[in-house]
Amino acid sequence: IQVGKVESIEYAGSGAKLTLAINRSDMRYIPADAPVRIGGTTIFGAKGVEFLAPESWDGRSLSAGDEVKAEDVQLEVNTLFQTLT
Repeated sequence: IQVGKVESIEYAGSGAKLTLAINRSDMRYIPADAPVRIGGTTIFGAKGVEFLAPESWDGRSLSAGDEVKAEDVQLEVNTLFQTLT
């Protein structure tokens, strides 16, 4: 389910900071401590930011300005080959 979009990407060394624009009406459904994954549905498909279900939810939802860290980032195949060569 799409609840927003990536508004900007800032690259810093080997990492990146993504700013997300999430629909206000959907933020209440995203736990503040939800694990985040960046990847695609297929090897060649478009990438997306996915909020996963946490092991338990204390009722706190994501709020505007919150920062979360992606725990799982899937590399694209061509990026992987460039890194290995």
